[in-house]
Amino acid sequence: MEGEYLMRKDMVNTVIEKTRQIIESFWNKEVEPLDDFLSDEVIYIGPFSGQFVHGKKETLDLLKGTRDELTSCELRNEEFYPIVNENHTCVVCGRYISMSNKNNKELFYQGQRVTVIWVLTKDKELKITHIHLSSGNKYYNGNKEFPQGLSKLAYNYLQDQIYANKNNDLIHVKDDKKQIRLISLGDIEYAMALGHDTVIYMNNENIHAKITWKNFLELLDNRFIQVHRSYVIQKSCVKLIGKKFLEMQSGDKIPVPAKNMKSVFYTLTQKKEKGQ
Repeated sequence: MEGEYLMRKDMVNTVIEKTRQIIESFWNKEVEPLDDFLSDEVIYIGPFSGQFVHGKKETLDLLKGTRDELTSCELRNEEFYPIVNENHTCVVCGRYISMSNKNNKELFYQGQRVTVIWVLTKDKELKITHIHLSSGNKYYNGNKEFPQGLSKLAYNYLQDQIYANKNNDLIHVKDDKKQIRLISLGDIEYAMALGHDTVIYMNNENIHAKITWKNFLELLDNRFIQVHRSYVIQKSCVKLIGKKFLEMQSGDKIPVPAKNMKSVFYTLTQKKEKGQ
């Protein structure tokens, strides 16, 4: 008797896989796969404020109308479990990480949770009577400042993206307001050691970075040369070579010790001869 009220193991596995496919479709902005599985009386609770609807048509209309607000994402670390299996009903709960696709200009990396209730009908069809999606996506677009309050997951994702590609032009430092700043190496004209910190001079602003001089120098590539114990410059930003100084494009003058001048002059002029 008990077996009549339980979904078979293979059917439970099917339900779990269908749940995964539906969630994947949701984050790819594909609503159509849900059409075959939603019951007429489904209740949908979405990740955004006010998303509570009753009925198949209402749910599909809501999803179609709001999918442009969603960031296309890939799923990572997926886990789905059947927590209830009785009376022809299987409740699947899951968690996963949704991560914005690499071709997106939106940064999104966040843990998500989902609950889906499946029912085996008298016609032996699997139908969804309830979907609850939590954690809507919040992202930061086109801003080089990375807010301190952003989730740890997003911060870790950012670090992964910075260091995954050795040719990546971005570095990140914490400024004196404890904000994480993204800086393109190409924007740096020169930098100066200041006590235990580093001051970074760029085309449009200066940043007092809470990073040691030694650690900062390790972030730079061969576009830069250290001309003084406390100064490093971007070679392409030098406008004039003086006897004991370099004048930068901004007009700032960087001191160069006499003992370093010959090698600095050679490095700068060699670069120009090669047309780099």
